[in-house]
Amino acid sequence: MDLLAWLQNLPEYPKIYWKEKNSRLAFAAAGLGPPSSSSYGWRHFSPTKAPHWADFPSPYSFSPRVSQTSATLSSLSWTKPRIQSSAFLPTQPQWEKLVEHTLHAIAENRLEKCVLARELLLNLQAPIDPWPLLSALQKKIQNAYLICIQPTPRSAFISFTPEKLFSRTGNLLSTEALAGTQISTSHPRLSLAKYQHEFRLVETSIKQALSSLSSSPLSFSPPSLRTTSGLKHLHSHLTTALLPNISDEQILHALHPTAALLGLPKSAAWNHLRLEPFDRGLYGAPLGRTTPTSSSWIVGIRSCLLFESTARLYSGAGLVQGSDPTTEWEELNDKLHLWKELLF
Repeated sequence: MDLLAWLQNLPEYPKIYWKEKNSRLAFAAAGLGPPSSSSYGWRHFSPTKAPHWADFPSPYSFSPRVSQTSATLSSLSWTKPRIQSSAFLPTQPQWEKLVEHTLHAIAENRLEKCVLARELLLNLQAPIDPWPLLSALQKKIQNAYLICIQPTPRSAFISFTPEKLFSRTGNLLSTEALAGTQISTSHPRLSLAKYQHEFRLVETSIKQALSSLSSSPLSFSPPSLRTTSGLKHLHSHLTTALLPNISDEQILHALHPTAALLGLPKSAAWNHLRLEPFDRGLYGAPLGRTTPTSSSWIVGIRSCLLFESTARLYSGAGLVQGSDPTTEWEELNDKLHLWKELLF
């Protein structure tokens, strides 16, 4: 069954498409059904009143009225949109000033790491139908989740994220650390001290967050390189048994956002992110799917918000001692390479 064509033709909202990493099987659901133990949900990265995020209340969860599963690739055809104008928020000069300000805070030990992000706003000639775009993404992504939420006809959020926040089956929890980015074909740089330090901070933040919820010692696997949709990252994973009666809500509160999306110390990084000239909304936010026996929560990066005749593309970079403004700007561009192939 072509799930994307099925969703495209359904008159009910919200609609959602969910495909796990390295799985052929995908889930599609729509409409509002009676409350049940199977549901989908999300939380904003931080509170926002921006009008383009208005169709995504937070926190939010729903049990769908109808659902389907299939391993069939979609036959929907994608045509690139006509872009009337584009703008970065912040601009590159503004970004470089923000990075220098952040590095100054790191040098003064007020921050150890901070993740700054950027929005690329595309003004389009006409609204984009998300389902043909998802069909094109479906054929291109590698080693990543693929999620699309369409709460109303005018809005959709799409993420082909490599990053799992956590999954659980019973009291067994699995999570991972992911940090550092480079184009797969570029000169290796993830062995540099800056990237190794950034990655260790992510691992440490996750262990600290889960220590009070776990009934067993916390230890990550040895770091390795993970290739996902043309990019390479440092990666490790962790599995642990939870204490009795730990809920997903408790895990979300403790774990999100990790140092991979926010920084350290958390309180100082939160204050620092107020300098960003846009609202993250669901960018970097937790998106989840729960069943009677399991749950899966991902981090909404490599993402795009469609709203009326606009598209907003999001990317972020972790700043630590030794970061360079120009290199970090190039990393933001690298993370958009697949979106650019499909939209530009």
